[in-house]
This record gives sequence, structure tokens and C-alpha cells, in this order.
Amino acid sequence: MDTIIEQYFDGDVSAAQMAELSQWIQADSAHAERFMRTAAFYNSLQARLLEQEPEATIERSTLRLRVMGSAFAAAALIAMALTAWFILQPEPATLETKPAARPVATLVSTGDAIGEFGPLVSGQDLLPQMIQTNRGETSFLLASLTTVTLHGPVQMRLDSPMHVTLLSGIATFRCPPEARGFTVALPDGSNIVDLGTEFCVDANLDGSTEVWVYVGSTQVTTTAKEASMLVAGEGVCIRDGRLAEPGATGQTEAAVDPVVFTEQKIKPYVGGVHQDGQHGLPTSAQVFEDGRTLRLVGNAWKTVAYPYNVTPNTIIEAEVRVPRLGELQGMGFDVSRGGNYGAFQIFGSETIPSISREYLTGRKTGWMRVSVPVGKHYTGKFERLLFMCDDDVAGEGECWFRNVRVYERPEITPLKETQE
Repeated sequence: MDTIIEQYFDGDVSAAQMAELSQWIQADSAHAERFMRTAAFYNSLQARLLEQEPEATIERSTLRLRVMGSAFAAAALIAMALTAWFILQPEPATLETKPAARPVATLVSTGDAIGEFGPLVSGQDLLPQMIQTNRGETSFLLASLTTVTLHGPVQMRLDSPMHVTLLSGIATFRCPPEARGFTVALPDGSNIVDLGTEFCVDANLDGSTEVWVYVGSTQVTTTAKEASMLVAGEGVCIRDGRLAEPGATGQTEAAVDPVVFTEQKIKPYVGGVHQDGQHGLPTSAQVFEDGRTLRLVGNAWKTVAYPYNVTPNTIIEAEVRVPRLGELQGMGFDVSRGGNYGAFQIFGSETIPSISREYLTGRKTGWMRVSVPVGKHYTGKFERLLFMCDDDVAGEGECWFRNVRVYERPEITPLKETQE
């Protein structure tokens, strides 16, 4: 059986061997536990291999995909092993015997996650507990086959294979059909129920929570008994126990309609230097809320058609949120002349001489409104707006732009002195 298990994790097992392995796991709880420990060992080993290749960016990306692929390939048997282990455990000897806590998840990768029992390591089985991260990403596979990714800083409690409680921070959930009904509880008593989907939950420090659906649908229910069914491309905010529209608080000065994004009109940046998806890193753009919201992920430089004559009074305004900080994230017009990008950096530590850092700000949770006086830096007729989520090292940045408006600041006419 050792040979079959080894071949299974190497991805070289026949259908007959798979059937034999499945029967062996279900025959004895000791077999199931042995298989789960082996799976944890392989996850830990693969994570260490990734960490030992810091310079091979493209090869590391390929290896990451291979590692995640094998992790998901093993998911079904891991879940079956957990089930078999639960069912085949012997009954307690007496009524006073307290059953041991059972794992609800396996840690796939971690940044700096800490659990109630100490620091967490890749491949570790996780009991129900509170988990906290300060930075980086932490991913784990629940026994329900739901994949959870925490984008630090995050505080989350693992309750069961079908239930977690998100106290603060951003978490992404990918739920297979068999995990339908998986629930994310919030501190105020509201909850999000999966209906077969991939979605993101952002629990802000101000007590509000935003839910965004990437694929499929979810059901959101508040403490006020308000309910909303969200489908891919939709989002909602829960504030003070009630449903509200997601976005920054406060009023805009602009009395113009926001830019409407469509995935068909969004194009890669094609200036003097190829930036979009540079080094073979992932790049994607997704549109939400009927075109009012743009989400960029990876190493993404995107433009959208928006002909405009920039004057000294022109302003670009947007609501921006950054779940995952990249090297450089910002916006502007696609100038594409003389090596000047025409963009303005809002977040990130990378410095590009032709990109202004005058409006650089620190990352904050939730949405923030940014206003840039473009006309102060250049004028002229331009055809496209430029949005950047530059991360050409890891390709894991994420930046959202919402309610983007371009307008003219009213000119102030000096008062003329009058003589009596």
C-alpha cells in the first residue's frame, strides 16, 4: 500500500489502484489517519520547495500551480479519509469520556498565521480555533473541500468544515458544489451562505462588511432580517445590521456620471514598455455593479476608452480599495509619449520616475476616495484612461476602482475691488 500512496501523490496512479486505495482508507480509521498524515507531509514538503526557489519567478509560478493542482486532486480522498476517520472511531468507553477534538481543515500555505495553540505551519491539521494573520496570504482546505484564503491582516475563527466566523480583514472563499450551504458568520450576527460559488468578504474595522461575488451566487442575511441574493459581478455592504451600497462614505464634488467599464472595452496597456502581464505573470480585469466598479488582479495594467480634453482644471476622482498591496497601484490618462505614463501612484513602494508619487497614500481597510488634479501635471487630448495594479515580482496584487469620475474644477473668479 505504501507504493500506491506514493504513486497517488506523484499523480501516477491507475484507476484500479485508486479503487484499492479508497477501499483501504474506508476499512479502518487508522488507515484514514495514516493517509491524512501523509497528505499533510506532502503539502509541507511542496511548500518548502517553493520557498527554496526565490529567483526563478516563472518556474516558481509553474510549481505553485502544480502544487495547488495536486492539493485539489487529493482533496476528495482527504475529505473521504476525514469522513472515514470520524465514522470508524470507536465509541467512548464510558459516558464520562470526552471525545477528542477533530481536525476541520489542513493548512496549505501560510504567511505568518498564528492559531490558539501557536504558530501554524504548512501541512498542519487544524482543529476548531481562532486564527490571526498580520500580513501575507494564508490558505487552507476545509474538510468540506472549501478553499479559504486570508489576505492579512485577518482574524477568523474556524468553527467547523461548513462554518467560519470572520471577525476582521479580507478572506476569499472557493466552494465546490458539495459544500453548498457553507456559511460565513459576521460579528454582528449577519451571515453569508454559499450557493456554489467563489466570493470575497471584507470585514472593515469600522464595523461594516462588504461581500463581492466572483462566480456563482450567495445569500446574504442581516440581523435586521434583510436578505439579498448576489450573483457574479454583484456586491453589497452590511452597515449597522442593514444592507447598503458598497463604497466610500461622504459625498463627491463631481456632478457627472461615473465611467462605465465593460470587459469588452478594457484593453492591455501597450505603451513603450510592455507592462500588462510582464514576465508571464497573471493579469485579469473584472467588472462589477453594472460597470461602475473595476477589479484588477495580478500584474495588471489596463486602459479603457474615454476621450477627454484635459485642461488645467481637470480632476480624476475615484473610490479605491486595495485588498492585496502590489508594487505600484494607481490611475491616470494613457499619455504614452516620451516615456511618460501619465499615471499617478496611490499605493505601493516601487518608484518609476515618470509616475508621480505626489498623491501616494498608505493602505487602509475598506474604500477611500482619491482625487487627483490631473491638469496640474499635463494637458491635451487623450483617448484612454489608465489603471495600474503593478506586481511583476509575485503577480498577486489586487486593486479596485469604483465610481471613477473625470470633471472640471470650477474656476474661481477673483473679486474686483470697488471704489466708493
